[in-house]
Amino acid sequence: MQPGRAPKTRCFLTYKKLEPMTAEGIKKRGGARPGAGQPQKLETRPPFATALEYAMAVINDNNAAVRRRDAMAMHVLRHIEAPTTKEPTGKHAERREAAIIAADRFEVPAPPPRITVQ
Repeated sequence: MQPGRAPKTRCFLTYKKLEPMTAEGIKKRGGARPGAGQPQKLETRPPFATALEYAMAVINDNNAAVRRRDAMAMHVLRHIEAPTTKEPTGKHAERREAAIIAADRFEVPAPPPRITVQ
């Protein structure tokens, strides 16, 4: 025991002897309580991974209304990219083509020969 400190079995203020702690005689005062707090969120996955898959399933469903299938087809068509076959046009494309033509006029000089000393 250190000087100036009360023994562990006595209360600090009254020096009254403490009873041994038992699990039956003491109520829980803090900590986690079962069932407390907000309910846990259940992880639910949609049956389709993407909106496009859902739209395609509606389009292919023969039991769906015709208007609904048409509306889904319109939404799908907005997201499908058309292949681009045209070359880019404009000021930058013209300058790029002119630079390629100008570069073809000149020959690239051969690298200088290597001189080896024996």
